[in-house]
Formats: sequence, C-alpha cells, structure tokens
Amino acid sequence: MKITSAVAISSMQGSINRLTNVFKKMMMTPLDTVAMKQDEALQVLQTRDADSLNCMQIRKIIDIFTVNPASMTTYIALGNDEIQQDWLHGLQMLGDWDDELRPVGPSST
Repeated sequence: MKITSAVAISSMQGSINRLTNVFKKMMMTPLDTVAMKQDEALQVLQTRDADSLNCMQIRKIIDIFTVNPASMTTYIALGNDEIQQDWLHGLQMLGDWDDELRPVGPSST
C-alpha cells in the first residue's frame, strides 16, 4: 500500500490541529475557563430553560451565578432536563423565590 503525499500531509495537518487544541486548553487561564462556563450557562438558561422561568427568576439565577460560580458549574453539569429543572427550583436557587410567588390564602394549600 502506497501512501500519497496528499494523504500524509492531510493526516499530519489533523494531528497538528489536535495538538494545537490541546495546547490552547492547557494555556487557558482559570478566568478564561470561568468565562466560557458563564457563556455556556447563560446560553442554556436563555434557550432551553427560558420557557419554564420568568424574567425575574432568570435574573435571580444570573445573580446567583455571578456570586457563586460553583452553582453555575453544577447547572452546566446536570445533563438531565428534569433534574436540572428540579435543581433550579430547589432551596439553593429559586426555593425562596418560588414561595414568594405562590398565592397566599386557602387556595394555596
């Protein structure tokens, strides 16, 4: 089997591209990583979860992500939509907020 120079060059280019990507990831500062996670979290929040949250809730979640990057990382890591929604409405995120939005009186029980 004879390898042509075009195939060899193409294969080498793929390897060079992969090495470049690995090098870029290794050279990223932690701030770059946080910024990338913020971008991803905000994108998901505004697309996938936008239908189940009102604007005030989204703003509260953004404020929480700004103060507590660990909550943002957790949000991104939750791959199951149902679990993610449950987590968003849990005590750490919107639990108190959801209680404030529930109507008060006999019909709320």
